Amino acid sequence: MSSLAYSWTVDARSQLRVKWDACHTWRSYTFNAMILTVTGWALLYFIVEHLGFNKYVAGLAAAPVIMFVVSYFVHRRRSFRKRKFVSEKCRQRYAAVRFGGMAVSKVSFVMLVGAGCPYLVVSICVTLVLAGPTYILNRDWAFAEEEPVDETEEGVSSGQSSGLTPPQ
Repeated sequence: MSSLAYSWTVDARSQLRVKWDACHTWRSYTFNAMILTVTGWALLYFIVEHLGFNKYVAGLAAAPVIMFVVSYFVHRRRSFRKRKFVSEKCRQRYAAVRFGGMAVSKVSFVMLVGAGCPYLVVSICVTLVLAGPTYILNRDWAFAEEEPVDETEEGVSSGQSSGLTPPQ
């Protein structure tokens, strides 16, 4: 095999590996999101039908708050586990994405349920519409990898003199 063909094969393999890893993240996120969504719907149904909560209170507050906490840890530990990121910044960004999505979701929920649509159907439809944008925001912003910041100068961190003398 010539060196040109070998280098093309190596490049193709590395590109395929990058695509495979990106696809793996998408599959993992989608699988986890589906499980979390079904869990959220079951929780919503349980809260409304068995605990007797008002469907608006359950749909706007109880189920979303519980699922926010659960979904953060699932996506942090399972969907984006290979990524390195700053935890505090990640939590803040995830909260912004989640609460922004919840705001859009809940306004839609109130409008559609108020118009007479069944609350479970509304929950399913709104979830499906918001799935793509939520994934993209989580992947590219909330759980984005961050480069470590090196705040030390070369040589100074190893105990060497920087060559500058302090003013007298």
